[in-house]
Amino acid sequence: MNSELQDDELARGGHSEELHEMLTAVPPWLLRSGINALLVCSLLFTMLALLIHYPETVTTRITISSTAQAKTVSVQEHARLVKILVSDRAIVERGTTLAYLESSADHVHLLRLLPLLLKLKKQLSAGLKPDCDSVLLLGGDQLGDVQDAFARFHEKYLAYADSSRQTYYRQKRTALTRDQQYLVQQYQKLQSQQALSQRNVSLAGDDYAMHERLEAQHVETKAEMRAQESSYLAKKMPLIQNENAMISNKIAVSAVRKELFELDNLIAVNKAGFEQAVTALITAIEDWKFKYTLTAPVSGMLMYTGNIQENDEIAAGREVFHINPVRGQLFGIMIVPPDKLGRIRVGQQVIVKIDGYPFEEFGRVDGHISRINDLSAEGLPCSAFVSLRENTTLPGWVREALKGDAEVITGESTLFQRLTRSVTRGMGPSGL
Repeated sequence: MNSELQDDELARGGHSEELHEMLTAVPPWLLRSGINALLVCSLLFTMLALLIHYPETVTTRITISSTAQAKTVSVQEHARLVKILVSDRAIVERGTTLAYLESSADHVHLLRLLPLLLKLKKQLSAGLKPDCDSVLLLGGDQLGDVQDAFARFHEKYLAYADSSRQTYYRQKRTALTRDQQYLVQQYQKLQSQQALSQRNVSLAGDDYAMHERLEAQHVETKAEMRAQESSYLAKKMPLIQNENAMISNKIAVSAVRKELFELDNLIAVNKAGFEQAVTALITAIEDWKFKYTLTAPVSGMLMYTGNIQENDEIAAGREVFHINPVRGQLFGIMIVPPDKLGRIRVGQQVIVKIDGYPFEEFGRVDGHISRINDLSAEGLPCSAFVSLRENTTLPGWVREALKGDAEVITGESTLFQRLTRSVTRGMGPSGL
């Protein structure tokens, strides 16, 4: 019985080994195909590793700013806000009046007066006839702190107008000019008379010389010679008198010119005084405007800073409005660690990802390095200036400097080169 059981076990063991060999045996065709497939995959991977390029980058921090930073409008002194002229988020131009602060003067009155005075000043500077009627119509008791400056302006205007119109000064100048012309004509006639007198004296001198020769030859008596000398001297008297008349004429002309100069100087002094009064009044109104009005310093979108309402008491230095200007040129300042400075070059592309604004949703900002400042204290990072691409749009207004990460593309390398470098670094002294 035992021998039969042993024979059965031997028979089953033999079949198991044959079955195991049959199941575990690898078909030759599959072995050959697997090797070929592995070889093809290895070649394909190697080709892709040689063809695929990855950018080499240096990542650092960057600060983005703009040449047109947002501006605030503040109150210089404690005052009451009597009127707001613009609504929240309105677009305003530079110089626009935004609000009125409490003042004893009429705001509309003075703000209408200021451009008229500026126009008047230009007319005076250009030598044109000034149009003062519209300015004078705005005078009165609505000027408040500017009342004294306007009173001085009005006084100087009266003096200037009196000397510039066809009144006493102009009539006197016309008379003096006419007298000067008469004196010039008189001097010309005196010059003609002087020429005739000189000719007459010259002829008389020739006659007198002839009589002297006759006396020397004892042809004429001494009495006749004295008569000839008296006649010669008498003919010289008109010449001397004419010279005195010419001198008197010059003195008269000089006196007339002096009067004309004094008259012109008086007119010029009145004009200069009037111009100074205009300038002083403009300065007074501009000082008043700076103190009692709020004006937009730049063009842009205006926003209220808090709950601002009319008749509110505003403390000195408090910000009332915030103006986001029309964006200027954007630029970035990038920190470059000293150990990365050798890889940074001017003209390299920079990719900026702003903090708080995921680039997957808001996008990225592109630019390039325009300048590198490699002069820094020992151990401190250097800086590089980044020019951002034109028409770059940033999320929101640039109220303050935005910060983010900057990736500087320093070059390109293949996947094979990156793997090789990784292996080389792993086999270095630190990897052994």
